[in-house]
Amino acid sequence: MYYLLAAVSYGIFLVQFILSWFGGDTDLDVDLDGELDMNVSDIVSFKGLIHFIMGASGWLCVKQSISHSVEWYDYLIALVCGILFVVILYYLYKLCLKLQHQVIPEEGEALIGRVGIITVPCENHFFITIEVNGGSEEIVAYPEVPKMGYMVGTRVVISKFENGKYYFN
Repeated sequence: MYYLLAAVSYGIFLVQFILSWFGGDTDLDVDLDGELDMNVSDIVSFKGLIHFIMGASGWLCVKQSISHSVEWYDYLIALVCGILFVVILYYLYKLCLKLQHQVIPEEGEALIGRVGIITVPCENHFFITIEVNGGSEEIVAYPEVPKMGYMVGTRVVISKFENGKYYFN
C-alpha cells in the first residue's frame, strides 16, 4: 500500500517537474500579482497533497523495508515527515519564484518625478540617492538652478532628463 502511494505521488511530482522544464504550466495554484506572496491555498492544494503523500509514504516505505513492520508511532513520524515535505517544498518553490522574478530596469525619463536625497555635492553636479526597483541607487544629477546652495541630505525631485543627464529642482 505504501509503495503504491509513493510510486503514484513521486510519479505525479516527476511529471510536473519535467513539464515545468518545457514550459508546461502545471502549477495552477500559484498566483503572482506583482509580489511574491503565497497564502494557505498554496500549501493546501493538489501540489501540497502530493508533497505530503511523498513525505509520509516515503517514511513508511523506508520503515517497512528496514524492519518489515509499521508501528502506530510510525504513522506519527510519517505525519511529521509529510508536513516537513510540504513546508520545505513550499519555501523551495517560493525561492524559485523569487529567482524567476524579472526586474525591469528603470532609467532615463522613467525616473522623472522621483524624490532623491543629495549625498555627495561636487562642483557642478551632485550624487543623489533615489529608489529604483525597490532598492537604492545613486545617480549623478545637475541642478536646474545652479548655485542654490544645496546641502547633503536635501530632498530634491528629478525634474527632467536631457542628453543623458538628470536634472533636479
